[in-house]
Amino acid sequence: MLHTNIISALERLRSHQALSEAGAEDFGAPLSLLRDLQQITRLCLDEPRAVPAAPHAFRTMLADLFGAADFSALERRITDAERIIFGAYMDIVLRQAGLREEPASDG
Repeated sequence: MLHTNIISALERLRSHQALSEAGAEDFGAPLSLLRDLQQITRLCLDEPRAVPAAPHAFRTMLADLFGAADFSALERRITDAERIIFGAYMDIVLRQAGLREEPASDG
């Protein structure tokens, strides 16, 4: 289910029993972190994917803004958020497909 609004997407997933209330809460915070980070970097950097190469002051500002001790701690939070989101996504996709685990690839 695709939607441009995170809250609406989570509500739709819950209404279709594809995501529990607890799952939506677990899924929502990491999505918000990544969405907010993406919006800030789009506004402030010519190349948003270049955050690790951005000036130290910018990376420090991001860490402060997101309540991280430093940029390395923020990077760990980002990695954790991506892992949580991908895991939740795969749970939803596999459940909808009636599978317990991802099928093995042929390659």
